[in-house]
Amino acid sequence: MPVDITENYIRIRVRDPGDFVDGSFRTVSISDKEGIKTIMGKLKSDPNGSMVVQSYLFDKEKWTVSEAKKWVSDHKKSKLESEVNMEKRTFDASLEFRTDYVPKLRGHAAVFDTIGDGGWFEEQIAPGAFTNSIKKDDVRATFNHDPNYVLGRNGTGTLSLVEDEKGLYVEIDPPDTQLVRDLVLSPVVRGDISQMSFAFAIVRDSWEKREDKKDLRTLEEVKLYDVSVVTYPFYEQTDVALRSHEQWQKRMTPLKYRPFETELRRRKLNLKIRRR
Repeated sequence: MPVDITENYIRIRVRDPGDFVDGSFRTVSISDKEGIKTIMGKLKSDPNGSMVVQSYLFDKEKWTVSEAKKWVSDHKKSKLESEVNMEKRTFDASLEFRTDYVPKLRGHAAVFDTIGDGGWFEEQIAPGAFTNSIKKDDVRATFNHDPNYVLGRNGTGTLSLVEDEKGLYVEIDPPDTQLVRDLVLSPVVRGDISQMSFAFAIVRDSWEKREDKKDLRTLEEVKLYDVSVVTYPFYEQTDVALRSHEQWQKRMTPLKYRPFETELRRRKLNLKIRRR
């Protein structure tokens, strides 16, 4: 991680400044209390997309270089670890911004019994899929599934998660910062952002073979990582879904109809015999 020391800040770069559109940079505060800011800009590869972090600024009076590096590394590590088995799904679910004296974001991050197209398969969510996770998991609300933009957390009461007859209902009390107002609240009010998404890992799913249709996957129980206000829809055809589908196919296919696996087992057996 390249580090620059200025008069007031420790600057840690996470992207090359040359990757960004000239004149698109702006500095926003992540936490005034902790003394963390970020420099953001628009990528040349996606000039009409969302602002992306180019570097982080840490107050020199509150941070050492090693502490700042660890903070950036930990944030990256936690994101990578959760993404190993993570999938993301988006629903058009009438995301709303309500003032009601206290600003709130409300909507459904998931809808039950609605079949979505995953590309090579179709998918639906069974009622009750989120029940256990809501009770026991520490779930965040984020912007575009980015852990650097936390909008709420169920453990602190700033995120409410409820299963109703429609699906996973979400209510977020977003932080009162200029960054959140500019990146999230204003686009929601204008209608530029209207979708919500959820990131999850499978606890239990099932597959159904259908004639003249794609195989149907049902999410029966999931572990929630976050619910997110999103700019673009997510429907990632993940390796996780592929692995689950392959395991189901193996269970459904008699061993004698698996020529490759049978041949592989035969060769392994011959190898063991020869070694003896």
